[in-house]
Amino acid sequence: MMSLSQIKSQPTFLSADVKNLLETFENFSGNFTKTREYWFTSGLTIDWKNVDCAFDDIQELQGSKGWFKEAVQVIAPFMSYCDMDIRSLSIEDYITDLQPYLRWTYQEDVVLDCFKLVSSQKSEGDYLLALLMITSVAERAFGNLLLTRSKQVPFLLRDLLVSLEDNELLGKPKTEDLFHEFMRIPCANRDSMEEIIYQSPLVPDVMMPVWTKILDLLEEKRYGLCLILLLPMLECSMRCLFALANEETSRILTADNSSFYTTLDEILQLYYEKGDSFMQDLNARRNPDGECIADSHNCRIRIFFENILVNSEPENTTCCKTMRVNLVPFVIGEKLNEALHDMLNFMSGPRVRDRLSHGEIKLDHVSEDIAYHMICISLLVLSIEHWRGEKEAVNEYRFLCKVNNDLAVTPHLKLDIFSHHSCNTKSIYQSLLAFNISKISSPTETLIQLMKSHIMEYQCAYHPRAVLHEKLISCILKLEKWSEWDRVSCSEIQYPDWETGCLLEMPVYFCFPPLTGFKYETHRLPEIINFKLHVKSTKYTVLYRSKVEIELISLCNRIICCAQLALDNIKDNLSVKYSQYVNKTLRSRQRSTYRRQLAAVPTIILNFYTTCQLIFAILLIADDLLCAGTSLTNVMKTLKKILKLHENIVSNTNLNMNRWDEALKNSTDNITNIKMEYSK
Repeated sequence: MMSLSQIKSQPTFLSADVKNLLETFENFSGNFTKTREYWFTSGLTIDWKNVDCAFDDIQELQGSKGWFKEAVQVIAPFMSYCDMDIRSLSIEDYITDLQPYLRWTYQEDVVLDCFKLVSSQKSEGDYLLALLMITSVAERAFGNLLLTRSKQVPFLLRDLLVSLEDNELLGKPKTEDLFHEFMRIPCANRDSMEEIIYQSPLVPDVMMPVWTKILDLLEEKRYGLCLILLLPMLECSMRCLFALANEETSRILTADNSSFYTTLDEILQLYYEKGDSFMQDLNARRNPDGECIADSHNCRIRIFFENILVNSEPENTTCCKTMRVNLVPFVIGEKLNEALHDMLNFMSGPRVRDRLSHGEIKLDHVSEDIAYHMICISLLVLSIEHWRGEKEAVNEYRFLCKVNNDLAVTPHLKLDIFSHHSCNTKSIYQSLLAFNISKISSPTETLIQLMKSHIMEYQCAYHPRAVLHEKLISCILKLEKWSEWDRVSCSEIQYPDWETGCLLEMPVYFCFPPLTGFKYETHRLPEIINFKLHVKSTKYTVLYRSKVEIELISLCNRIICCAQLALDNIKDNLSVKYSQYVNKTLRSRQRSTYRRQLAAVPTIILNFYTTCQLIFAILLIADDLLCAGTSLTNVMKTLKKILKLHENIVSNTNLNMNRWDEALKNSTDNITNIKMEYSK
């Protein structure tokens, strides 16, 4: 097993090649063969023609290690002149001479903060913070610059980053707040947080000053800056855990141009590629056409960060031999894993790492809740040995073995319940605990246990299954209030009473042949409260689901979205018509349309209620459907028909359309089809 002392004392996490490149630049003598006038024009704009020409003399193959080494030597004088000009500026000079040119970035304040950090150098974390901040601005700006490159906009050195003159084409970064409800930890004192960080074997000594800066920013309520530093530090510690748990020492290092980089996405995946095959030159793994050799042998391995699926063709499983089960998900546990995916990966979630690093959200728009939520997650990772044990890890491992084998999700990578991996977790926890001889203090132990209680109650919010669950509940709540919508009494305008107006009966039960042993008994419309409680109390797993299931859930999500839109249409339409009727502004033809609308509503409501119950039943047996190919195929076909009918209902119930006869027919057809398919 990898030594924890090795992690703590690691002086750098740069790979040897990357480290040598940076040191080559840092130790450059300064005896430049090209003068300042070569790189810049008299107006201090960059002479891009000469910059391009400087690279023409490189003889090495572009993209090779040799090419990068020479490129660094070529560009060193240029960067040195930039550095000297920037360092010669005072804060006042910067504000007066440079800041006006930065308005195109819409983040002048962030660039100014970066300049102040570099100038002051109050702590060792300032340089890293400034680098991450300016990278975020540049990521957003340069991405937009690609659209304006053809206009030959001049770049200015004196704008510290790169400025554009008279350019109004660049869009502002998104400024929406991250309005989400997050797990809140009890107000923790700094001493306890520091104790967790400083005693954690997963925090290298070289990173301690950065963690100190993180806590400083948290106390200063500068939550955006706090997160910008926190996320790469969390990733570093989790990479160390990945290397430790899987005995992959080389994977704690960053990558160079010939090998992959172990990202947080991969750290949380169910499978990973073994170190030997992982670190080999990528060129050796591709044929002359640039295709993966594995693909040319009909062996496709696709790993999705959200719904992990390893899919291998039966003809050839050579590539599968390079794949191993990743123990990190079992070491950290299902709930903490869900929280990490929610915050970082799921497309419906805040994706704080991507959005902050790409400059998609302003730093001062990061809320206190989201900052403390990420702090809590990070502290739980760092203190994993104090609240998580091998028993839970092994149980989760064995449960996933059973689920994956039953579903045949990984036909050539069966998880073996008796694998040596299921024993390794014990030594991991014991090693972490044994690393520090001194016990943690009582307040810190209390904090850890409180955080544990919070994470154990965590409910995933942004996986497609979780999103569908919330949408389903929201739709039921709308249906629950349908009888309270604005309307004229049936005796006044002569339409069937809503209590008895629907001539159709909803199915009594659902079944999904050829599946046997499952029969879902439906709730009558008057029993909608019981149905709502049943849906709310349902528990489900979200991680490492198959791609087919995600497609199934996606279809269900689209159907429920249509139902919600149509319900909003009907409610708004009824309110408008009611107001017009009361104010006697409805013409004769409009009153006739209003009467047909009121008569159609009960059947449309019953249709949506029936659909909600069908989708809930599908959620309950999703795992079984995946095992029965015929049933799954039939369900997918039926759901596509339901989606089409519901899309038509959305259009027909629009205030500008008012096609209530068509909406009624769509609803009747849908209920009839569902009965024929699933209530035989």
